Amino acid sequence: MSTTRITDFKIWLKGIDNDDAVEMEQLYYAVRNVDEDGLPYSCENIGGDRYLVKSSYTSDELLLLSDKTVKYFLDYLESTYGDGDIEANASFQRATREDD
Repeated sequence: MSTTRITDFKIWLKGIDNDDAVEMEQLYYAVRNVDEDGLPYSCENIGGDRYLVKSSYTSDELLLLSDKTVKYFLDYLESTYGDGDIEANASFQRATREDD
């Protein structure tokens, strides 16, 4: 399987499990903290203000081309997948799973 670098994060997000609030929180923190060793998501600075985001779910990589794009991506994750608070949304999902 070949690796494709994608710069449109909305397209890249379609290839991962974006219905899972806990995993979206993991993605958010991997990017925010530039965590190169995270699973299922990792993020590395590849020079200047360029970042490469990887997922264990897809061979496609997300290329964020500026710090401004990183901020927009994080804001998008929080507003779209975290109902405005990605950590609270993931905590709620964890609590719901424990009750099942």
